[in-house]
Amino acid sequence: MITIETLRRVFLPLWLTFAFVFIAILLTLFQHVEIGNDTWGYWLFARILSESGEFIIPDRSPIYIEYLQIFRWMGYPNMVTAEYIVTTMITAMILVLFLRPIMDLFHAAFVGVLLWIPYMQISEPPVQNLAFAFVRLGFILRR
Repeated sequence: MITIETLRRVFLPLWLTFAFVFIAILLTLFQHVEIGNDTWGYWLFARILSESGEFIIPDRSPIYIEYLQIFRWMGYPNMVTAEYIVTTMITAMILVLFLRPIMDLFHAAFVGVLLWIPYMQISEPPVQNLAFAFVRLGFILRR
C-alpha cells in the first residue's frame, strides 16, 4: 500500500533536485554565449522542413530537426532560449539519474550542475548533448 509518507520520501527529493537543476539552468542564461554555426544550420534545416515538408540533408539528425519543430512557433530568440532550457534540462536530469547509484540525489545534482551545465552551454551542436544523454539513459535502463 502506498502511503503519503512513501510518496513524500520518494518524490519530494526528486522535485527538489528538479527545481535545483532548473534554477541553475536559468542562471546560466545570464552569461553571454552565442550559438555556433552548426546550431544555426539545424535551425535552418528545421525552417526548411516546416516550409517545404522535406529534409534537405537526411544525414543531419532528422529526429533532432523534428524536435526543433516544437519550438519554432515561438519565433527568434525565444525558440532558441526555450530549446536550450528544455535540452539542457533533459540532459542534466538524465545525468543526475545516471549518477544516482554512486551518490545521493543532491550530490548527483550538484555534480551534474557544476561540472556539466557549463560544458553543455558551449558545446556545439546541442544534438550531441541529447545523444550523449540518451546513451546514458540506455545505461540506466540496462542496469
